[in-house]
Amino acid sequence: MTAILMTETLEEIEMIQDNAERPQQITVNKFSGEKTDGLEVGVQRWWNKFSLQVRAAEIYAGSRAWPDDVKVTILGDFLTGMAEAWYDDMNAQLQMLTFAQVGAELIKHFRTAMTDLQITTQMCTSRKKASETYQQFANRLLGMADLIKGGRAAEHNARLALQSFCAHAYPTTQ
Repeated sequence: MTAILMTETLEEIEMIQDNAERPQQITVNKFSGEKTDGLEVGVQRWWNKFSLQVRAAEIYAGSRAWPDDVKVTILGDFLTGMAEAWYDDMNAQLQMLTFAQVGAELIKHFRTAMTDLQITTQMCTSRKKASETYQQFANRLLGMADLIKGGRAAEHNARLALQSFCAHAYPTTQ
């Protein structure tokens, strides 16, 4: 994976390269873009974690914010599989965008193709699997709520997840 840095000055590049601790500050697992539960690849949650760790690394390093093209280049080091192939194919276009815009493109590309209605229906009819703990079931429902417009921060989505949990966490007798 090759990326061209477009920073304004040699001084900015040297400042970032001199900070050898930078990569160790970002510990999020690589994102592959492959579905793990049949519904979603977790791109939104991964991006949120990654972008927070990038910001924390900037603060920890004591420097001003890194240029967007540097952050976009760092992103490439944390992608694998289908996501890495997407990044390599799109690299020239991605380098022209802000870091936030690149995140939005990543989310748009790897987000589920299901509509909000389909996700809501699936969330409301999901039952706890015998192999799942209650926490895993709750997390699965909250993950579905995150996929609906507004995410779990939207009260309606959070209520739907809670109602589904209450209705389907404990099997009824037949």
